[in-house]
Amino acid sequence: MKNVLTFALLAFSLNASELAHSDDEAQKRAHKLYTVQLYCSKQLGPAKRYLEKLPSAVKEKTELFRVGEYIAARYEAKESIATLRPLLEELKSEGIKGAYLVETTQWHRETNRIALKSDEAPRSEEDTRQPPQSRQESRENPAEPKRSKFLNAQMIAKAQKAYEEGRESEALIYYEMLYASGEKSSKLKTNLCYLYGKKGAWFEAKKIIESERYAAHAIYAYAYGAAEVMDANLYNDIAEYLMLDKSGRLFLLMGSYFEKAEAYEKAAEFYRLAKEKNPSDPYNLYAYARGLDILQNSESIEHYRELLKRISPSHALYKTTQKRLYELGG
Repeated sequence: MKNVLTFALLAFSLNASELAHSDDEAQKRAHKLYTVQLYCSKQLGPAKRYLEKLPSAVKEKTELFRVGEYIAARYEAKESIATLRPLLEELKSEGIKGAYLVETTQWHRETNRIALKSDEAPRSEEDTRQPPQSRQESRENPAEPKRSKFLNAQMIAKAQKAYEEGRESEALIYYEMLYASGEKSSKLKTNLCYLYGKKGAWFEAKKIIESERYAAHAIYAYAYGAAEVMDANLYNDIAEYLMLDKSGRLFLLMGSYFEKAEAYEKAAEFYRLAKEKNPSDPYNLYAYARGLDILQNSESIEHYRELLKRISPSHALYKTTQKRLYELGG
C-alpha cells in the first residue's frame, strides 16, 4: 500500500477509483484461505475427467485451479481450519481418502480459477495425452490424489520454524493442516496439544489425547501450555486424567500451577502426590520439600538436606537447594 501511494504522488496519474482497485487487489492477495485439495495433474484433460467422476454433491463444490505448472481440483475454501475439518472427514467417507488441506488466497482463487462450460468442444490430443507413468498411476488409483513428500516436508519445516520462533498462531495453523491431512507423528501431536493448551482449546486437544489412548505425553503437553498462561480451567479439564500419570510429572506441574496461583495448600498437596508417584525422582523430592516450605513447615529443611545427599554438585537442582537451605538457616 505504501508503494502504491508513493507512485501516485510522483506520477499524479492514479485517480481515486484506480487506487481503490489496487488496494482491493492487495487485500485479496493477502487474504489467506484454506481449501481441500482433491487431485493434481499437469494436464487439463485428466483433471476434467477426475472432476466428472466425483460424487455429485462433491462435484458441485469442486473447482479447477492453475497452481504453477499443475491443474488442481480443490473443494470449498474457508477462512478457518476448524470449519474445514468436518468437510475433510465427509470427503474421506465418500472414498476420497487422500484429500488434504492447503493454504491459498482469495486473489489466487479468483485469478487462477479455470472456467468450465458444459458445451465444451471435444478434448484435444494435447489435453488427453499423459506420460506412461501417469496413466499407470491413474489406473491403479484414479480417485486418490497424492500429497508429495516435498510438500509435506516443506509444511513441517514451516510449522517447526514458526513454533521455534514463537509465532504460535501461525505454527498452530500449519500443525492443524498437517494433522487434518493425515500427518500423525508424535512430535506433531505433542506440539499441537501444547499450543491448544496455550489457547485453552481443550476439546480440540481432547480429540488427540483420546486418539492417542490417553498417552501421558499428550496430556502433559496440553497441561504445560495451559499452565504457562494460567488457564483457569486447567484443573477441571485434566482432573479425570491425573491418575494416569505414573511419573509424577503432571502432579508436579499442577503443584507449580497452584503455587503460582497462590493456592499454597493445593500446591503442597500436588507436590506430595508427585513424590508418592515417583519418590526416586530428584525433582519430585525437591517439590515435596518445596511444598512443606511454602506452608512454612520446618520439616522442609530435613528434606532439602536429604535431596542434597542424593544428587551430585553438577545436578541442576543442587545450587538451588543449597541456596534455599542457607536462606532457611539449615
